Amino acid sequence: MASRPLSREELRAARLRNLGIATQSTTEPPASTAVAPSVDSNLQAAQSSALPQVSQRDLQHEEFEELCDVLYRNSGFVTGEDLDRWCNEGFRFCAKPNFGLMQGHGGPCGVLAAVQAEIFRVLFFDDRFAARGVSRLSFPDAVDTALVKAAFVTALLNTLRRGLEEGGSIQLVTLRDDVSPLSARHFQTWRADALRVTSFASDEAFERAFTSDDQRLPVAFESGAGCLLFLLSCVMTRGLRWVRSDMASDPTSSFIGQFGHCNQETLNLLLAGRATSLVLDGSQTLDASLALCGIPHQTDVGYLSTLEAARYVTVGRYLKRPRAPVWVLGGASHFTVVCALDAAVNAESPEELLLETMRRAFKAEDCDGTGFIPSASLRAVLERVLAESPNAALAQVLRRSATGDDSVELSRLRGLCQVDGEIVLWQGFWTLASQLLTGRATLDELSSRQPQQTAADAFAMDVDDATRPRSDSDYARMLQAEFDDPQSPAAPVQPVAQAPAGLGALDFSALLGLAPARSGAAVAGAVAPPVTSQPPALLRSDSEIARALQSQFDLELDGATATAAVAVGDAAATEPTEPAQPSAPTDAVASESDVRFSLWHFNGLHGGVLREIQLLRRRENDCVGQPVALDASDGLGLSDGRSLEDLLRTRWPGCVVRWEGSEPKLE
Repeated sequence: MASRPLSREELRAARLRNLGIATQSTTEPPASTAVAPSVDSNLQAAQSSALPQVSQRDLQHEEFEELCDVLYRNSGFVTGEDLDRWCNEGFRFCAKPNFGLMQGHGGPCGVLAAVQAEIFRVLFFDDRFAARGVSRLSFPDAVDTALVKAAFVTALLNTLRRGLEEGGSIQLVTLRDDVSPLSARHFQTWRADALRVTSFASDEAFERAFTSDDQRLPVAFESGAGCLLFLLSCVMTRGLRWVRSDMASDPTSSFIGQFGHCNQETLNLLLAGRATSLVLDGSQTLDASLALCGIPHQTDVGYLSTLEAARYVTVGRYLKRPRAPVWVLGGASHFTVVCALDAAVNAESPEELLLETMRRAFKAEDCDGTGFIPSASLRAVLERVLAESPNAALAQVLRRSATGDDSVELSRLRGLCQVDGEIVLWQGFWTLASQLLTGRATLDELSSRQPQQTAADAFAMDVDDATRPRSDSDYARMLQAEFDDPQSPAAPVQPVAQAPAGLGALDFSALLGLAPARSGAAVAGAVAPPVTSQPPALLRSDSEIARALQSQFDLELDGATATAAVAVGDAAATEPTEPAQPSAPTDAVASESDVRFSLWHFNGLHGGVLREIQLLRRRENDCVGQPVALDASDGLGLSDGRSLEDLLRTRWPGCVVRWEGSEPKLE
């Protein structure tokens, strides 16, 4: 029997069924030809009615050009040789451990380290893999090959999902089947028509594509330009429109920088799903036209940077304290990974949580980083704290009166915290408010203690001057407070022979031609000399004062006593005053009696090197009621940040790192 020709509608329906898209017939079959549907036809109808799980398309020319812009062109420093190294780096596992990714070329280490960290997290902290025999009792040299492959696929999937926006889908960028791998080894040969985008509507479809008999996708990422293709896949999954929004604050932002290194935008996209340039928590608006965008939420895998050890940046809490104790370590020119199997190494005490909450709230009002806020902003700070950490005592302080005015408690707390000029300093705010919020003291008790504190006490750091010098802004605010309050009792003064060189030993009143605010005799308990009727000297210029200060510093360095320095009486020389001891020394170094943890450091270079290190961590100090720096990095000593110990101290201040043999390399 000759088959009848198909109608236009039937041809269209057949094409759509081949694409996996359901269609509805526009015409009903005649009643005389209607038959009961069979089981096969019902199954076919059910399959055709489902949405497609996997779809493919060619990359458009406009998309390729925009990808190149955000990938490297915006930087202006990337060469063709840099890109060629990316075209020859894939995801390859080393021999020991067999779940470690090794690196053969410079440049893509940021992508490799981020995926490696996620593999560690999946293997040791994903319950699905723990149920399949992966133990956290010790760090293994080898894991079952099937588990390694499953962990690798899950790590890729988790990394891609971090950038998804609502309504988006996972996008994989691969080379077309007809493109020769040899021709793709040089980026200058890449064109839009050589790339294909595969969309996955579900996680299951993604996993099936990597575990099916068709091994084209695994091979595409495990060899050749796998790292570059995966970075492009993360960008396409995030969406070019969202990537441009993430990078809007800096038009020169790009994922690959000078010498082919990964920029911070690459690490932030892989770890937090946002292609931002900064590592701070959340965003900070400086003015109507400028906003600083960082990490929007706590990450699964963390990040530590040598730039913080060198005191160039401050890594936010979201990256420092991830959900799992795994961190990417950012060295000067290389990225490595450190992992702990004991989650307790990342635990936080309630006091630490409160400190971080109050730091974030205070910084939100102190946009310029001055360390103080207007006293009128105190309510806004406390409201932010209450929103994150509900507290009955704080809620009582923030309640308003029937007329809408501040409560008596808030007015009293503001009066205790603020200094002259109606500003609230961070040190005084934390010292008082932390005691109130933890129930250590009431407002009445804080008020009774307040007269015993001097203006200089509000500026005292919890680190001794001999271990960490104060910043210029600390000295400026301390000197200003002393000038504003000349009647306040002086802090204990060390003998000149023991006093460290610094502004504390200088009498600025003599330089300015004014009457001294406090004479050395008054400090030593002697009778002050009578004030003569001689007219004051003319005020000196800034340059004259600067030269006088320099001469005093030079004399102090030579062991001599400066003529304008604070005089010390005979009584003080024979009975020196004991210097005040810091109440909570944040620069103290851990000892053998402190807590010990094992960490494993992995470097993908040289075929993959895994080293166990011992971390001696200080026991948690109770910082409530004690002076604490506003920025955690203020407690760090001066360092070039190139050693592993310096880097880990940005997360665990004062820790001691030990290992056998040579020091694990960050480069």
